[in-house]
Amino acid sequence: MAKEKIEPELVEHSGLGRVKLDFSPSNQSFKVPPGVSVFDAASWNGIAIDSTCGGHGTCKKCKVQITEGIVPISRLDIRAFSQEELKNGWRLACVARATENLAITVPAMTTRPKAATVGVGRQVILRPAVQKRYLELDEPTLHDQRPDIQRVKDDIDWARKNNVGFIFNADANFGMFKERDLEIAKLFREAADEGNLEAINIQYSKNSTEVIFEIAKILGDISRGVTLSVQTMNEPTLKAIKRKNMSINKISEQIEKSKEYGVKTYTELILGLPEETLDTWKDGFSKILECGQHESIDVWFCQMFGDTELNSTTSREVYGIKTIKAEDYVSFGNDRDYDGVTETIELISETNTMTNNQLIEAYMYGWLIVQFHIAGYTQIVAKHYYENLNISYRVFYDTLFEFIKLDNGLIGEHYREIESAVNHYMKTGKILKKGKHGHTLHAGSFAFMFTHKDEIFKLVENATQKITPIKTDIISLQRAFIFDEETQYPFYLTCEDKKYKIDTEFKSFDKNDPHTVFILRRKGLLKNQLCKV
Repeated sequence: MAKEKIEPELVEHSGLGRVKLDFSPSNQSFKVPPGVSVFDAASWNGIAIDSTCGGHGTCKKCKVQITEGIVPISRLDIRAFSQEELKNGWRLACVARATENLAITVPAMTTRPKAATVGVGRQVILRPAVQKRYLELDEPTLHDQRPDIQRVKDDIDWARKNNVGFIFNADANFGMFKERDLEIAKLFREAADEGNLEAINIQYSKNSTEVIFEIAKILGDISRGVTLSVQTMNEPTLKAIKRKNMSINKISEQIEKSKEYGVKTYTELILGLPEETLDTWKDGFSKILECGQHESIDVWFCQMFGDTELNSTTSREVYGIKTIKAEDYVSFGNDRDYDGVTETIELISETNTMTNNQLIEAYMYGWLIVQFHIAGYTQIVAKHYYENLNISYRVFYDTLFEFIKLDNGLIGEHYREIESAVNHYMKTGKILKKGKHGHTLHAGSFAFMFTHKDEIFKLVENATQKITPIKTDIISLQRAFIFDEETQYPFYLTCEDKKYKIDTEFKSFDKNDPHTVFILRRKGLLKNQLCKV
């Protein structure tokens, strides 16, 4: 039990290394920098502790019990607990500083409902000046007979010691070997807890099994989550590329399973595949949303590789494939590392079922879904139409798409700016603006969308008048879903006779820093928590 100390006392710490926190009843352990509050440490790692004051010690709801280790008693603790409770280790999590290893019990009665916490991770700001380093395990020799897992461990340890911030795991079937891959996932997690590793890109095996969800849970916020890659939702295209997707019901089951594990999912589509048309492409997004994928969708242009069947002369003739040599499609490094060196890749720019101009429009339709629905600016309204008024996502977003293209204001102007960049890239293979990359042309909208969210909400409201007018409280709930820097959280809102608590995991950030907005939006943290009460 925590020792009784009625007067506040500072516990000195060197400031180096990490302290370990063991949380129960969740049986989760994390290492955090010394001096971090128990409340922040829990929030960063997905453990919810009730609080309505934002960690200022005024609501006195964030009560936890320190069962091992010492946490000094603060003046706020004295006001919140009896002498007996203080003696038994009860503290307010928001003012309890972790300066040594602790065991902490979070009472069930103070924990937020699960619906309020699914998909939220700690706020991690990636460093833009990440360097790319290719690591390959040394072959065993007579003088070096370390086991393979030890070699992996040594390389990850090297990355930790050398402050590597991003790792791309090139194993295309990670998760296939359960025990090995779970152990490697723990090594990655340790590198993040003890070093500067802030993100890792994992290429999981095709089918999402229990072990993949376990790996994603171990990795936590440094991972994008579990891949639900479909490439296309068009059956003739799947037949042409000899691929079979999991069923619609299976995709929905996997999304529900991700919620049980408290991990995120993302879905990838490939634009430019054979037999895909502009209509089937748009319809594919609607099908994915109907499966329940509202967290993350990513769009890739189709790339041509070596001796693959799609790159054969026969396939090019049968499907009318035309390509461009595209510069700087993907980069994981600092642009200065490649000064004077242009990387190119062959991308499909046209097929006999999708012209070049149609392909560009298809990309912009993907931009619409990613920037408006996935980012949250239209998600509440679109779900209301689909779930309550039997109006499909396709109908809603087709209507909104036309509104945006015809808009003479800021939103329409921004749309045409992105479209111009995409048009130039897919016709010439060259980037209009230095520092941009082909795969992330749409990323220029992240900061713009947040800065101009009021104009977006007005445009959306106007679009609803053309479809089927909806109640103003639905629009109000939609506005409340996006974080607003001038709003005091939490607050309550009534919508269709249902009361919601609106809260957020953070209170402020620099909205003028595009990189910060990009990371917060990518992690879904610009979307507030809506919890029915």
